[in-house]
Amino acid sequence: MNTFKIYKDILFLLTLVICLMGCDRQKLDDHLGPLLCPSENFQFTEPLNTSVSAIDFTTGQAVLISSKFNEDVAWTLTIKGSVSNATKTYTGRSKQIAINWKGNADQGLPFFTDETCVIELTLSCSKGITTSLAIQANNFNNFGYLLQNFDGIGKPTVLGAPGGTKIVAASSGIKNTPLPPSSQGGNYYSMVGQSSVDTWYFGGTYSAVNFPATIDTESPSNVYYNAFVHGNGTKNSLLTVTFRQGSVNKNYNINPNWEGWKMVSFKLSDAGVTDVALVNGMDYSLGTALTQGRDAEVHIDFIIVTTDAPFYDL
Repeated sequence: MNTFKIYKDILFLLTLVICLMGCDRQKLDDHLGPLLCPSENFQFTEPLNTSVSAIDFTTGQAVLISSKFNEDVAWTLTIKGSVSNATKTYTGRSKQIAINWKGNADQGLPFFTDETCVIELTLSCSKGITTSLAIQANNFNNFGYLLQNFDGIGKPTVLGAPGGTKIVAASSGIKNTPLPPSSQGGNYYSMVGQSSVDTWYFGGTYSAVNFPATIDTESPSNVYYNAFVHGNGTKNSLLTVTFRQGSVNKNYNINPNWEGWKMVSFKLSDAGVTDVALVNGMDYSLGTALTQGRDAEVHIDFIIVTTDAPFYDL
């Protein structure tokens, strides 16, 4: 046994203990960066509050959810429907909260319905506090311009049966099976293409569009197309959304290479639109993204045009 090594290790441990005992605890309390938890002096200067106790979101109103503190803290605010279980979550770090909620939910969750919502504010290292708000669900007209939800609500003519020699008619058009509904619920629109050795294009459908003046006057870079699109993970389906700008077609391709429903959003300028007022129609076409001779399918729901931000960022 190496006696010198043992003595050396013991001396090192003793030195370490002496150094730790001699540390200035005051210096240990000097944190680098902001505290993760509120300090002992933390106080609410204004409680969690809503500007109204009940709200009708169909009128375009927003509810102000607010609170104030005497120091910067990390917080999470969650709004949850008591019936729908729909959820909207906000997070931040600040001395105050001032959120104008318009009745929308987070991505992947069902939309709110007419119900009472529980609003919970949780601070780091602290138990949450709650309040409640009665809501009449948003019809989304004040979010932008709802083109179609395939349940009888929408501005243009409902998309008809798609045309094309390679479209499987029995599986295409407005459906409520076999897929699970999107977050919007109810019906959705399907196009299913049958494989053929030389097929790149299966078929499509058309809808007239007449945007209101509030959207016509916007820059194409400030107008967003939003829709739920269902993918089956095959990566071979290609949905082309064509904006008819006068006599010129502007295209945007979507390859739904994911599983399930997902909201897709893009600016009209991304499709090449240069004048929103000239858009008078939209085509939806199904093709193959990668390989000829393979089946393809696409399913869409809740098509809405918004300004300033995508639907889920409103």
